[in-house]
Amino acid sequence: MLLLLAITIYSCKGQKQDDMTTYYFIRHAEKDQTNPQNHDPELTEEGIARTAKWQEVFKEVPLDMVYSSKYKRAHDTAKPIADDHDLPFPSTIPKNLMTRIFRRKPKEKQFWLLVTAI
Repeated sequence: MLLLLAITIYSCKGQKQDDMTTYYFIRHAEKDQTNPQNHDPELTEEGIARTAKWQEVFKEVPLDMVYSSKYKRAHDTAKPIADDHDLPFPSTIPKNLMTRIFRRKPKEKQFWLLVTAI
């Protein structure tokens, strides 16, 4: 089962609540596991259906950025959501993104979605 985890950062001293960034983390939808040698498989039909459900979940959620890991399954889960919000894609998660995003002090309230293959 996919887990949606919304993390809102409240720990930055001196920040107003209006300036906090909200991060949504989801795991990619179901991948094709028929070939154990394929380390970057496509989504299954079930995964495509799950992606449509994620699209529905995030349809009315404001998003400023959508990132995915480098894998097809994460990209294919994230892209329809980015498209629905007219956001540029692909935006691959840089290696040091997790460190950078939790250290930065946002200048305004933002909403980010990160789709991972972990």
